[in-house]
Amino acid sequence: MINKVVAFGCSFVTGDSMGHRFRRVPYTEKPLAIYYLGKELGLDRDMCDILAHGGHSNQYIYRKFYNYIADVEKQKSLDETLFVFGWTEKSRWEFYSDVEKIWIPISVNRLKPGPWDNEKVKIRSSVPKETDDITDKSYEKLIKEYYKVSFNFKEHFEKSVREMISVQNICKIKKLQYIMFDSIEPVFNEYPKNKLVKLLDKKNWVNYDGNYGDWATMISKNPKEYAAYGLREDHPSASSQKLWGDYLISMVKSLYG
Repeated sequence: MINKVVAFGCSFVTGDSMGHRFRRVPYTEKPLAIYYLGKELGLDRDMCDILAHGGHSNQYIYRKFYNYIADVEKQKSLDETLFVFGWTEKSRWEFYSDVEKIWIPISVNRLKPGPWDNEKVKIRSSVPKETDDITDKSYEKLIKEYYKVSFNFKEHFEKSVREMISVQNICKIKKLQYIMFDSIEPVFNEYPKNKLVKLLDKKNWVNYDGNYGDWATMISKNPKEYAAYGLREDHPSASSQKLWGDYLISMVKSLYG
């Protein structure tokens, strides 16, 4: 039995950049894939929690999930909860600032192929709304220096995969109901190049195209209909949210009836 849905992810899950029509609409009022899934399960929107944030990382998803299941009050209903994981870009990450007393999310746009350095990487740091009053930006210098001398994409990719494996395994150990998918960057494309990927269980993974493709790729194949701003934006439109919701519904029915 499923009496609650809890979804983790990035902007694809929250419906950021869904087009001009939804520009000032809070995510709780948008036609999101998660809400289509909840409706199919007979759940009102207030029983569908979205613990996601645009520009955040798989590390964020991992942290939010473990904090959620560790909460004593929430443990009472875990066996009736469906967890939905929308994994995101593997180069994103976060760190805790002792100065600001918050987690700082780091999102990177690769501008052109080649080594990761200050000339070819644009740093985007996105801070949650509740911490918009931050004044100390000293961490930005630290981040840029890190990318200049120390960043290793393989290392960050494998860290993301290990977090996915950890979440998958704890769901199995605790017998939690769950499904997973890639919003951005299909992780299974990296196998057999990266053996860690083999440890991910495809059984609970949304497979809309037969290749475990990501949501962004689905959008790119028909941007006129599924991209929020056509060719200029790869975030999902309202129709894309509806279609992805159908994929989620199909996946849940195949696993949990």
